[in-house]
Amino acid sequence: METEFQFKTISKRGESIYREKGSRFIGYCFPVTSTTEIKNVLESLKVQHPDARHVCYAYVLRANGKEERSSDDGEPAGTAGKPILNQIYSSDCENMLVAVVRYFGGVKLGTSGLIHAYKTAAAQAIENTEIITCEIQEFFSITFPFHLEGKVTSLVKKFRMQILSKEFQSQGHIRVSILLSEAETAYAEFSNLYEVDVKKV
Repeated sequence: METEFQFKTISKRGESIYREKGSRFIGYCFPVTSTTEIKNVLESLKVQHPDARHVCYAYVLRANGKEERSSDDGEPAGTAGKPILNQIYSSDCENMLVAVVRYFGGVKLGTSGLIHAYKTAAAQAIENTEIITCEIQEFFSITFPFHLEGKVTSLVKKFRMQILSKEFQSQGHIRVSILLSEAETAYAEFSNLYEVDVKKV
Protein backbone atom coordinates (compact mmCIF):
# COMPACT_ATOMS: atom_id res chain seq x y z
CA MET A 1 0.00 0.00 0.00
CA GLU A 2 1.40 3.38 -1.03
CA THR A 3 1.76 6.27 1.40
CA GLU A 4 2.29 9.99 0.96
CA PHE A 5 6.04 9.27 1.17
CA GLN A 6 6.10 6.94 -1.83
CA PHE A 7 5.62 6.99 -5.60
CA LYS A 8 5.49 4.48 -8.45
CA THR A 9 8.03 4.29 -11.26
CA ILE A 10 9.65 1.59 -13.43
CA SER A 11 12.83 -0.32 -12.69
CA LYS A 12 14.01 -0.96 -16.24
CA ARG A 13 13.43 -0.32 -19.94
CA GLY A 14 10.41 -1.89 -21.63
CA GLU A 15 9.71 -2.43 -25.35
CA SER A 16 6.85 -3.42 -27.63
CA ILE A 17 6.00 -3.74 -31.33
CA TYR A 18 2.51 -3.09 -32.70
CA ARG A 19 1.59 -3.35 -36.37
CA GLU A 20 -1.38 -1.77 -38.11
CA LYS A 21 -2.02 -1.76 -41.89
CA GLY A 22 1.67 -1.97 -42.74
CA SER A 23 2.81 0.66 -40.24
CA ARG A 24 5.07 -0.47 -37.43
CA PHE A 25 4.91 1.19 -34.01
CA ILE A 26 7.83 0.41 -31.70
CA GLY A 27 7.14 1.37 -28.09
CA TYR A 28 9.78 2.12 -25.49
CA CYS A 29 9.57 3.14 -21.85
CA PHE A 30 12.49 4.30 -19.73
CA PRO A 31 13.01 5.25 -16.09
CA VAL A 32 14.28 8.86 -16.09
CA THR A 33 14.99 11.59 -13.53
CA SER A 34 15.71 14.75 -15.56
CA THR A 35 14.91 16.55 -18.81
CA THR A 36 18.59 16.24 -19.80
CA GLU A 37 18.35 12.47 -19.53
CA ILE A 38 15.12 12.51 -21.54
CA LYS A 39 16.73 14.60 -24.29
CA ASN A 40 19.64 12.17 -24.52
CA VAL A 41 17.33 9.14 -24.75
CA LEU A 42 15.23 10.73 -27.51
CA GLU A 43 18.33 11.69 -29.49
CA SER A 44 19.60 8.13 -29.14
CA LEU A 45 16.29 6.73 -30.46
CA LYS A 46 16.46 9.01 -33.50
CA VAL A 47 19.99 7.79 -34.23
CA GLN A 48 18.84 4.19 -33.74
CA HIS A 49 15.86 4.70 -36.10
CA PRO A 50 17.08 7.09 -38.83
CA ASP A 51 14.42 5.96 -41.33
CA ALA A 52 11.44 6.25 -38.96
CA ARG A 53 8.73 8.78 -39.89
CA HIS A 54 7.96 9.88 -36.31
CA VAL A 55 9.35 9.56 -32.77
CA CYS A 56 6.44 10.60 -30.54
CA TYR A 57 6.72 10.66 -26.77
CA ALA A 58 5.43 11.73 -23.37
CA TYR A 59 6.96 11.89 -19.92
CA VAL A 60 6.10 12.65 -16.31
CA LEU A 61 8.80 13.79 -13.85
CA ARG A 62 8.47 14.35 -10.12
CA ALA A 63 10.54 17.54 -10.41
CA ASN A 64 8.92 20.97 -10.07
CA GLY A 65 5.59 19.67 -8.83
CA LYS A 66 5.16 16.87 -11.35
CA GLU A 67 6.50 18.13 -14.69
CA GLU A 68 5.01 16.56 -17.82
CA ARG A 69 5.12 16.95 -21.58
CA SER A 70 3.98 15.17 -24.73
CA SER A 71 4.90 15.48 -28.41
CA ASP A 72 3.12 14.39 -31.60
CA ASP A 73 6.35 14.87 -33.62
CA GLY A 74 4.51 15.73 -36.84
CA GLU A 75 1.51 13.45 -36.42
CA PRO A 76 -1.93 15.18 -36.40
CA ALA A 77 -2.41 17.09 -33.14
CA GLY A 78 -3.59 14.91 -30.27
CA THR A 79 -3.16 11.57 -32.05
CA ALA A 80 0.18 10.46 -30.56
CA GLY A 81 1.61 12.38 -27.61
CA LYS A 82 -1.65 12.62 -25.67
CA PRO A 83 -2.55 8.92 -25.99
CA ILE A 84 0.97 8.03 -24.84
CA LEU A 85 0.69 10.42 -21.87
CA ASN A 86 -2.67 8.91 -20.94
CA GLN A 87 -1.01 5.50 -20.65
CA ILE A 88 1.51 6.95 -18.22
CA TYR A 89 -1.42 8.33 -16.21
CA SER A 90 -3.08 4.90 -16.29
CA SER A 91 0.06 3.26 -14.91
CA ASP A 92 0.21 5.86 -12.11
CA CYS A 93 3.96 6.10 -12.67
CA GLU A 94 6.30 9.07 -12.48
CA ASN A 95 9.90 9.61 -13.57
CA MET A 96 9.06 7.74 -16.76
CA LEU A 97 9.50 8.47 -20.47
CA VAL A 98 7.45 6.58 -23.06
CA ALA A 99 8.34 6.96 -26.75
CA VAL A 100 6.77 5.34 -29.81
CA VAL A 101 8.72 5.14 -33.07
CA ARG A 102 6.58 4.87 -36.22
CA TYR A 103 7.61 3.38 -39.54
CA PHE A 104 4.94 4.39 -42.06
CA GLY A 105 3.50 1.47 -44.04
CA GLY A 106 1.92 3.42 -46.88
CA VAL A 107 -1.67 3.38 -45.63
CA LYS A 108 -3.10 6.29 -43.66
CA LEU A 109 -4.75 5.18 -40.43
CA GLY A 110 -6.94 8.19 -39.74
CA THR A 111 -7.30 9.94 -36.39
CA SER A 112 -8.89 7.07 -34.49
CA GLY A 113 -6.46 4.55 -35.98
CA LEU A 114 -3.45 6.61 -34.95
CA ILE A 115 -4.76 7.14 -31.43
CA HIS A 116 -5.37 3.41 -31.03
CA ALA A 117 -1.95 2.48 -32.41
CA TYR A 118 0.05 4.89 -30.24
CA LYS A 119 -2.02 4.02 -27.17
CA THR A 120 -1.52 0.29 -27.71
CA ALA A 121 2.23 0.50 -28.37
CA ALA A 122 2.69 2.65 -25.25
CA ALA A 123 0.55 0.40 -23.06
CA GLN A 124 2.37 -2.75 -24.19
CA ALA A 125 5.80 -1.19 -23.57
CA ILE A 126 4.75 -0.37 -20.01
CA GLU A 127 3.38 -3.90 -19.57
CA ASN A 128 6.78 -5.26 -20.61
CA THR A 129 8.69 -3.60 -17.79
CA GLU A 130 8.45 -3.72 -13.99
CA ILE A 131 6.55 -1.15 -11.92
CA ILE A 132 8.06 -0.55 -8.50
CA THR A 133 7.26 1.62 -5.48
CA CYS A 134 10.01 4.01 -4.35
CA GLU A 135 10.47 6.11 -1.24
CA ILE A 136 10.41 9.84 -1.91
CA GLN A 137 13.71 11.53 -1.13
CA GLU A 138 14.46 14.92 0.42
CA PHE A 139 17.82 16.64 -0.11
CA PHE A 140 19.85 18.63 2.42
CA SER A 141 22.87 20.87 2.09
CA ILE A 142 24.83 20.84 5.37
CA THR A 143 27.72 23.18 6.23
CA PHE A 144 29.62 22.76 9.49
CA PRO A 145 32.88 23.65 11.28
CA PHE A 146 35.42 20.84 11.43
CA HIS A 147 35.12 20.36 15.20
CA LEU A 148 31.49 19.26 14.66
CA GLU A 149 32.28 16.72 11.95
CA GLY A 150 31.84 13.82 14.37
CA LYS A 151 28.36 14.91 15.44
CA VAL A 152 27.30 15.57 11.84
CA THR A 153 28.60 12.17 10.74
CA SER A 154 26.75 10.53 13.62
CA LEU A 155 23.44 12.08 12.53
CA VAL A 156 24.06 11.14 8.91
CA LYS A 157 24.43 7.51 9.99
CA LYS A 158 21.48 7.70 12.40
CA PHE A 159 19.09 8.77 9.63
CA ARG A 160 20.68 6.48 7.00
CA MET A 161 21.44 9.43 4.75
CA GLN A 162 23.26 8.97 1.47
CA ILE A 163 26.13 11.40 0.95
CA LEU A 164 25.88 12.73 -2.61
CA SER A 165 28.86 15.10 -2.48
CA LYS A 166 31.37 16.37 0.06
CA GLU A 167 33.76 19.30 0.15
CA PHE A 168 36.24 20.32 2.85
CA GLN A 169 37.84 23.74 2.59
CA SER A 170 37.48 26.36 5.35
CA GLN A 171 34.47 24.34 6.55
CA GLY A 172 32.91 21.00 5.83
CA HIS A 173 30.08 20.86 3.32
CA ILE A 174 28.04 17.83 2.32
CA ARG A 175 24.95 17.26 0.22
CA VAL A 176 22.80 14.34 1.30
CA SER A 177 19.55 12.56 0.48
CA ILE A 178 17.15 11.23 3.09
CA LEU A 179 13.78 9.50 3.06
CA LEU A 180 11.02 12.10 3.14
CA SER A 181 9.41 10.31 6.07
CA GLU A 182 12.54 11.04 8.15
CA ALA A 183 13.29 14.51 6.80
CA GLU A 184 11.52 16.75 9.32
CA THR A 185 12.97 14.97 12.35
CA ALA A 186 16.46 14.99 10.86
CA TYR A 187 16.20 18.65 9.89
CA ALA A 188 15.26 19.58 13.46
CA GLU A 189 18.20 17.65 14.95
CA PHE A 190 20.71 19.22 12.57
CA SER A 191 19.23 22.68 13.25
CA ASN A 192 19.80 22.14 16.98
CA LEU A 193 23.53 21.79 16.39
CA TYR A 194 25.05 25.23 17.00
CA GLU A 195 27.16 26.47 14.04
CA VAL A 196 25.64 23.93 11.66
CA ASP A 197 23.82 25.40 8.66
CA VAL A 198 21.30 22.95 7.15
CA LYS A 199 19.15 23.80 4.14
CA LYS A 200 16.61 21.86 2.12
CA VAL A 201 17.63 21.88 -1.55
